[in-house]
Amino acid sequence: MGVGDNRETPDTTSDGLTTSSKGAFEESSLFPENNWKVLVVDDDVDVHEATEFTLSSVKILGRPLKLLHAVSADEALNYLQVVPNVAVILLDVVMESPDTGLRLVRELRARL
Repeated sequence: MGVGDNRETPDTTSDGLTTSSKGAFEESSLFPENNWKVLVVDDDVDVHEATEFTLSSVKILGRPLKLLHAVSADEALNYLQVVPNVAVILLDVVMESPDTGLRLVRELRARL
């Protein structure tokens, strides 16, 4: 089992999100508030694996990181709608199209 096999994605239950019958995500208690939540948004699985390998044991100000993974702008929006207090988003600008990441940033700015 490689590092990428444990990626946290909205369709897995290991990340604390469960899918309801309507496909909406719900947060459970698996996100302790002492973790810094970092959302990695990239369509390249190697980026997720490298990020997991590099940051999985990092602590900042004594708090571990909880890496969340999305492979599209839509998945990222799903996470951000249900997971509170995401501290950092590591975002690829070029995903499904050359400006997907930039469009996601515009959407997030409009909502905040």
